[in-house]
Formats: sequence, C-alpha cells, structure tokens
Amino acid sequence: MGLHKGKTNNPKGRPKGSQNKVTKETKELIKDLLDNNWVSFEKKLMNLDDKQFISTYIKLIEYVVPKQRAVEEKVSEEEWRYLMRLKEKDERLKNMTEEELEAELERLSKF
Repeated sequence: MGLHKGKTNNPKGRPKGSQNKVTKETKELIKDLLDNNWVSFEKKLMNLDDKQFISTYIKLIEYVVPKQRAVEEKVSEEEWRYLMRLKEKDERLKNMTEEELEAELERLSKF
C-alpha cells in the first residue's frame, strides 16, 4: 500500500527544499574550484571570441538567475468575451481599461 504523497515515516527528516549531502558537497567543490582559479578563468573567458563568450555567459547565467515559468492565465477566453459583451452594454464598464476589467473580474471570482 505504501505512503500517501507528501507523507514520511521520518517526520524529522531533511527539511523541504534543503540540499542532500552529495549536492551540497558538489556545489562546495565547484565553488572552491572557481574561487581558487578565478583569475585564470576570467582571463580565458575574456580571450574567447564574441560567439563563444556569449554562449559561455548564457550557460553560466543559468546558475545565477532563476528560470522563468509560464504564467497561468487568470481569465478564460469565454469569461473575457462575456466581459467584453457586458462592456458594450454597461456605461460604467465602457470607461474601464482592460487591466481594470481584469482586476474586477478577478475580484468578483472570489465570491
């Protein structure tokens, strides 16, 4: 039968999001390697041609900047069309921007 998702037999186990021992040690080794060889690495990086430099820079930046995720659509297409039809008929809605309409729809959807 097993355990349900998110359950554990060890409630005092590793906290969620913390690194395991191997990952932590590997990152420390890479950090030490870069720290001890930074001057040499930087010189070699600066000697690359533009294409190689940009390629290397993009690969390295992935370790610093978090990856972007797709944003979930807040308003369905059907809801938006309905709101546009209402906007044509209601004087109060005619003067609202799309951002204001979307915010109002979001507020109403909480009820």
